[in-house]
Amino acid sequence: MKRISRTLTAMACVIGWSWSAATAAPVQVNIGIVTAPSFVHTLSAEKFKEVLDKELPGKYEVVIHHSGALGSETQVLQQLQLGTVQMGRVHHGAGRILRARGQGHRDALPLQLL
Repeated sequence: MKRISRTLTAMACVIGWSWSAATAAPVQVNIGIVTAPSFVHTLSAEKFKEVLDKELPGKYEVVIHHSGALGSETQVLQQLQLGTVQMGRVHHGAGRILRARGQGHRDALPLQLL
């Protein structure tokens, strides 16, 4: 439970630092996850959404795309690099696939936020 709490706190800090607080409209945060709604990754994202809504009401609109709705992990990682997805749960293998294909920047690391 402490690990999930620390992870949620870290994710909230990342989002807080990433966007300006001066925005009037809620900032949409897209989270790409390939697992089903009953898996821990999706449940953690739901908890993150709940905590963010409680702590920063009206500032962020979290949209969780589960069950591979945005594609495979490799595709989610590509979307993270493009900025069309702000968060995602990507296993290390997907990052190795991108680097092997020469698609990733040499300094870009897979983000494992959830």
